[in-house]
Amino acid sequence: MQSGHLYLILAGLLLGTLGVFVRFIGLPTPLIAFGQALLTSLLMLGGFLIVSKKRQLANSSIEKREALISLVISGAAFTLTSISLYYAFSSIDVFSANILFYIAPVYVALTAPIFLKEKLEPRTLAALAISFLGIILIGLPQWGGASFNLLGVLLGVVSGLAFAAMIIYSKKASSVFSSYEIVWGQQIITAALLFPFVLSSFS
Repeated sequence: MQSGHLYLILAGLLLGTLGVFVRFIGLPTPLIAFGQALLTSLLMLGGFLIVSKKRQLANSSIEKREALISLVISGAAFTLTSISLYYAFSSIDVFSANILFYIAPVYVALTAPIFLKEKLEPRTLAALAISFLGIILIGLPQWGGASFNLLGVLLGVVSGLAFAAMIIYSKKASSVFSSYEIVWGQQIITAALLFPFVLSSFS
């Protein structure tokens, strides 16, 4: 098994346990998202400085500006992802929130031909249809009970859409920035956007 596959499995396991921690922390959602972004950006700061120092940008000024705009949009999308997903965790069960969030790859595949000019093969469409149907069949029993929470389901859908937007604009930003720089930038943007809400929660 390649190291990339191991990283992917590890990321999936860590992301899958996120909802459990959010449910039991007991803090306001903006504060949790802000704390996560701030802590991640601080932990990544040393690596960001090393990566940025070693790499020389050879792109044109137009490419740099477009990549920077894409990075900012991806950071805003990541912020919306975190907020909506964490609110979904607190509104509906963790399983349902994760199911709605994991529809994001379907959104990415459907919009990639528009935003990334990637070709969508017929077999990809068939795979997406099967995946989407499977997600609906798994989640439908959870969403049809007496404890159905429409707002929580909508927030789960928003988290998937926002995460798809983050992936697309991260791809656009990767023409100039490394993956490490993109992730670090997204954390900084998230912390900056949520900082006013954190201040208001203590006032």
